[in-house]
Amino acid sequence: MSGASTIKIKIRHTIYLFVMVSSILCSTFSYAQTDTESKLFLEDLEQDIKSRFDTLFQNNQIKFTQPDTTKIRLSEDIADLLEERLIEKSIFEYPFDSIPYWGIRYSKDRKIKIYNWNIKLSTGQYIYYGFLQYQYKDKYYYYRLQDVFESLEHRSFDVLRDGDWIGGNYYNIVDFKHNNKTCYLLLGYRHNYYESKYKILDVLYFSGKKMRLGKMVFKGKKKHIPKFTRRLLFEYSHYVSMTLFYDKKIKSCVFDDLVPETPDLEHQRRFYIPSGRYNALTLNDGKWYFKKDIKVRNTLYKTKKSWFKTKDNPNTEEYQLYRPRK
Repeated sequence: MSGASTIKIKIRHTIYLFVMVSSILCSTFSYAQTDTESKLFLEDLEQDIKSRFDTLFQNNQIKFTQPDTTKIRLSEDIADLLEERLIEKSIFEYPFDSIPYWGIRYSKDRKIKIYNWNIKLSTGQYIYYGFLQYQYKDKYYYYRLQDVFESLEHRSFDVLRDGDWIGGNYYNIVDFKHNNKTCYLLLGYRHNYYESKYKILDVLYFSGKKMRLGKMVFKGKKKHIPKFTRRLLFEYSHYVSMTLFYDKKIKSCVFDDLVPETPDLEHQRRFYIPSGRYNALTLNDGKWYFKKDIKVRNTLYKTKKSWFKTKDNPNTEEYQLYRPRK
């Protein structure tokens, strides 16, 4: 091979390497630029949402003294703004740290993210807003959740589909396996006007990429909870608080035993109050089994307030759940 040919080959190799390096650098710059643009967009989105929440709370941080039409309009605006971005991975990981007015919860496997908040109308009615964002085969999907509590004929037994849910403030997600498939136990609560309140245990799972709520995994005793049911709704007096939390050390949901204020009020659930004892639902082989009158650890029960302020189980009743920070 002549010297001229060798020089030509070296020149071609040099040009090839230059092109490859340039391509890599441009690609890296492009990705970096895209990530930066995405972050800036999410920061702008966060501020837009926060400004609407600030307006919603501006007159009174706890009681929502804005007119009902304004509360609904602002909440719908927040929902519309959020929905525009929920198919993107970047928003799944984005924390929205500056917004104290709503609840955001992740599942332990980081495949589920729930956003929820509520407004209270002048009639005493609560309207619950929620989104479920989830990962399925490396893609992200979402549901805008629709509260069907009032329309359900069999609230404890119906399977809910396509974004229907028992509206509420959900404060914990517990991953568990049932028949070798991942399910998610949801812990929440809702207000029933001024009459009563509910604590909720529901089960989220998926059929392909379709969400379902309600699964026959609860086994109880008739006097306390149904023998077999898809979800649990504990109704009790509006004037008291009920404990419901997950204790990961014993793989159990611990909750107050509820009794009527007086014997003649039996079966009228809006007059039920905690008895001072505790029951539990313990996970065993994919199902939750009822246990009555369990002993609890004193370190957890010095006061409900101090315990409920932990990260995994925020205080859900003594104060408004998503009240503004002072």
